[in-house]
Amino acid sequence: VRIRHLISHTSGIADNQSILECSYFTLQGAASPHNLLLGNDVCPEPVETNLSAFLHAYLQPDGSLYQQAHFKNAPGEVRRYSNVATALAAQAIPAVTGQSLIEWTDTHIFIPLGLTNTGWQTYRHQPDTAQARAVRYVLLDSGPLRMPEYSETVWPAGQLQSTAADLATFILAVEN
Repeated sequence: VRIRHLISHTSGIADNQSILECSYFTLQGAASPHNLLLGNDVCPEPVETNLSAFLHAYLQPDGSLYQQAHFKNAPGEVRRYSNVATALAAQAIPAVTGQSLIEWTDTHIFIPLGLTNTGWQTYRHQPDTAQARAVRYVLLDSGPLRMPEYSETVWPAGQLQSTAADLATFILAVEN
């Protein structure tokens, strides 16, 4: 698999939804929100929070999460979005630049564009936008339940948070 396959969604790597559901974790204690919401122990706890360790477990034949079914097609054959492949692509940034994805995006995108309310929502780095963020609730039979703050192990695939104003600034910069 090449970087171009990862960023064009043609890597052939498929997401296993049951594994990804268990890759979310609360910021306090690395508990599984899935287990908290459903009241069961489907997901192992504490949740693996290290991206490199998760990718090894998922993609390598000796990994605890490995399944041949994670590889649906040969690279370049079919376009299919994959959270795991997106997270794997993000691992190339430090290998090439010497900066983490968080440092690189701060230095080359967020700060130069003045995106002061944009950042990666992980346990390692949170923008100072707690008051601007919406509070997450889940509606259960017993009523609404406020969700604890959480992240996911494959955070580069979907844990970027921003405000509408910062998003508009980013879109204008891309268009120009």
